[in-house]
Amino acid sequence: MLTYAMHFLGGDARWREVVAFALAYHDVGLWTDGKLAYLEPSEAQAEQARQARAPHLDACLVCNLIHWHHKVTPFRGADAEVVNAVRKADWVDASGGRVTKGLSRRDILTVRPRSRPWASTRR
Repeated sequence: MLTYAMHFLGGDARWREVVAFALAYHDVGLWTDGKLAYLEPSEAQAEQARQARAPHLDACLVCNLIHWHHKVTPFRGADAEVVNAVRKADWVDASGGRVTKGLSRRDILTVRPRSRPWASTRR
């Protein structure tokens, strides 16, 4: 997902650390809390880790990256460009490339070279 998100951000390195941090926690509550309602637990764990290990990262941005990563429509708010990059990256990644969010199949294959989910398995 980080590769896709950075692509959507035009490779702007200033976002890499905060995006990577949020992605490390974006689904963690699913396993730690064992529930499908895992966004808030993921946000809470990310905030605890942010305070302890990365207090320089924007708390609101980390929260928004986690909270809105499943949003179907574009996010509108502070740092929308970054939130939408992560949101689109998650859709591409979670769908195995079936949802492209504007990425070419070639670009997706660069990240997922062994996976061609849109290719028919029938002969």
